[in-house]
Amino acid sequence: MPLFNLNDKFACVAKTKSGKSYLGKILQRAFPRKVILDTTYEYSESDGDIVYGFAAFSEAIKRIEELSEYTIVFRFAHEEKNQDQIFEEICRIIFYLGDTFFVIEEIHLYTSAHTLNPWLLKIATMGSHQGIGYLLTTQRPSLIHKTLLTQCDHIFIGSLIDPNDIRYVSEFCQEFSKKLAQYPPRRFIWWSHSHVQELDTNNLK
Repeated sequence: MPLFNLNDKFACVAKTKSGKSYLGKILQRAFPRKVILDTTYEYSESDGDIVYGFAAFSEAIKRIEELSEYTIVFRFAHEEKNQDQIFEEICRIIFYLGDTFFVIEEIHLYTSAHTLNPWLLKIATMGSHQGIGYLLTTQRPSLIHKTLLTQCDHIFIGSLIDPNDIRYVSEFCQEFSKKLAQYPPRRFIWWSHSHVQELDTNNLK
């Protein structure tokens, strides 16, 4: 993979079991300061400091503010019912923390095609000035706000089945959109600043 800027923004979209998290973990190696919202429990203790609940997350942030390298893996505590509010507060903290790569697994669970919480919008449109990059993964791109994709520097598109999802990403993958339903796991279309190519992530280490 090429060298990326620390404030680059990425999206990785594909149906489940297509290798989104595998690709995401390869991309993350370029970024020394990471906060990961581990929605689907894709990460282990070897990937970073796993914290459960907002209180533990807040304490972890205090410990790492001055560090040059860290990985916090956040998971909601089972008793936390106000997850939308917690997600917005995490976005606010990330925005002011700065110099951080923010990974959100299954972003469609935290936004919609028509609404976008104000702090995530700030990260998308102003975060680069704070040194913030992000990686968003989703299996349902048509359910997320288009701003999140249009602000990306790199979009990786794997196998998709739903016609709405394929239409939603077609402007980024151009003629390749006709092949998306037949894509095998770990094969993606890589869009970057209007340049489009195919990528087989089985060849990446």
